[in-house]
Amino acid sequence: MMNFLKINIDASFITTDQNAGIGFILRDNTGYFRGAKCMHCRPHSSEEVEGIALLEAINWANDLNLQRVSFESDAQTLVHYAQGKKVKIDWRCKSVLDDCKDLISLSPSFVLSFVPRIANQAVDFLAKAARLSSSPISIMQEPPNFMFDILNLDTNNLVSEALPPDV
Repeated sequence: MMNFLKINIDASFITTDQNAGIGFILRDNTGYFRGAKCMHCRPHSSEEVEGIALLEAINWANDLNLQRVSFESDAQTLVHYAQGKKVKIDWRCKSVLDDCKDLISLSPSFVLSFVPRIANQAVDFLAKAARLSSSPISIMQEPPNFMFDILNLDTNNLVSEALPPDV
């Protein structure tokens, strides 16, 4: 699939202290790193932070005026809810995911798909780093040094079949 962008999304949450980190990595269809963003936050649940991560990634894509974006998350229940499928979700997450659904529907070139955790390893690593960080928000134009190896390994998981052929 040519001329698309991919944003992988993930969150990391520790129940005992409610510290969480979210991250998203933007790459083009060749796997070239185009940017990343991560944030530290304090949600009530892992499901809530995954929803916040999705909403923040969609807002970031809109802020950057991106088109033809495939959002990929390993939070299957949230992806299914945002796709309009009937699933049970935490009430704290519902309004966030409803906002995600609305924003995706406003941009026909945005699609959301579930990917297995193995295809989301690089952003999982970034979300864990954000959870441990003292910085509330970081935006990166170049990949951080600690991510070089995992980004290279992750390039095998690039092709998104979720995008329609000519959006």
